[in-house]
Amino acid sequence: MKMLKKLALVSAISAISVSAFAMEAMDDEAMATTTGQDGITINIVPDRITRLEATSMGVTAATMDTINSGSKVFKGLSIGEIRVHDDDGYSRAAIDLNSDGDTSDAGEAAISLKNSGALVIGGGRNAIDLNGDSDTLDPGEAAITALSDRTVILSKGDKPIQINVDMIGDVDATTSGNQASLRVEIKQPQLAIKLGNIYVADSNAAPDNYNADGGADNDADSLDNQDGTGLVANSKVKILDGLEIVMNESTMTIQLGNEAQGGMIKADATLAGGLTINNFALYDQQGAAALTADNLLTGTVGSGGSFRASSIKITDNGGNDLTTKTAIDFGSRVSSPTTVTTAGKDTFIFNKSSGNIQTVAVAVGLVNNLTSLRDAEAVIQFGAGSTYAGLTTTQQGAVDGVVSVANTAAYTAGLQGAGLIAAANYAGSIADDAADGVNSGTATNTWGGVDTYNGLVITSELGGTTGADIAINNAVVGDLNASVIGDVQIVGLMLGKSKIVIMGH
Repeated sequence: MKMLKKLALVSAISAISVSAFAMEAMDDEAMATTTGQDGITINIVPDRITRLEATSMGVTAATMDTINSGSKVFKGLSIGEIRVHDDDGYSRAAIDLNSDGDTSDAGEAAISLKNSGALVIGGGRNAIDLNGDSDTLDPGEAAITALSDRTVILSKGDKPIQINVDMIGDVDATTSGNQASLRVEIKQPQLAIKLGNIYVADSNAAPDNYNADGGADNDADSLDNQDGTGLVANSKVKILDGLEIVMNESTMTIQLGNEAQGGMIKADATLAGGLTINNFALYDQQGAAALTADNLLTGTVGSGGSFRASSIKITDNGGNDLTTKTAIDFGSRVSSPTTVTTAGKDTFIFNKSSGNIQTVAVAVGLVNNLTSLRDAEAVIQFGAGSTYAGLTTTQQGAVDGVVSVANTAAYTAGLQGAGLIAAANYAGSIADDAADGVNSGTATNTWGGVDTYNGLVITSELGGTTGADIAINNAVVGDLNASVIGDVQIVGLMLGKSKIVIMGH
């Protein structure tokens, strides 16, 4: 799938849209705060959008009031439609799912669906008969106007988007060689983002040797190998209602050329009041045929429902704000058949212990110290020559009962050190397995293998030291007749430094 190229195109379109904003030079007062600093500052000041205009584009009063209560005018921009084309659909070779030596069982045959599709945000849609009953009166079938389906970004207007650019000759004086870097700091004011509805649709793109409908076409008649430029009429099916997201002020730092900050893009922020998503709705199969008595007889449940919530709010565990730490990089393939080094395990242990245990050697020292304490207590309780390792489980419990009280800190540190060493060794074996795939292009027992990080890599820490809380308000499962379940809370979600990798396949 050629998704990375298309994601890059969408990013470029977004960048062009931003560049279309008016740009203002800094006034004397603003310049006074940067006295003695070289570099470039760009203030981006969006055009005005009135409350009436925002309402016509689908932004709710609640979201606008979060930005500036009662205001009649905001600053912002809007986008009519965003399309991400998947030129070659979905294909899969035959696979032996049950390891019986053949691919003749159910679900094992090869799949070739070359009909190109697209993910579409906004743009509206004509009325459409989704369930084939010769009318457009069923839920989800009415026309959606292009105006109400626009993606809108609003700010209060009292602060611009500020971009500070600096060129650094050597960003890391401790590393040999050229460490020149371009540093770009982007300061974002409080924003409200209203997305258009999200659809899937039939695309006019075509992969090599196939036409846009997925049929074989290798006669060089220009119908194959075509980039996506449009959608098949009346093919858009809504899968998600347009979301409204409120984001408070944040600062993002980009470093290109060389990275001293640990990532190409670093965005660490505290969002006052948390992150709020309004009017969430995820559809199973919008416009599915209505259920009948036959469905009750045969047990066919249908697919016409959705999951909906009036709002989803994310905050620090037990707090009102949301702490976020995000790093974004363009990753690459593991290119040499290496194995994990002690230095790699040192970094793993340092990160997992939040810097409390710096290296493998320190962890080993803590384990050895605990072993000495246990062995000494074993001699006291069970006689000369006794060792902790040679005791029964019951005897070891008796020894630990004394050591854990008499030497609490050493006991806890020793257990932590042992756990970290075991984790580093296990995780290291998985990494070794993936890196070994360099020889064959694949790796056993891993999904990503050598290409685990070969894409757009987003590393995100969500919430404070004890994680994040998620409140899902007025949750509903089913069609529009379904009753509200209530409010759902997820308390203390710990993601650590989880990674999202976006790549083609």
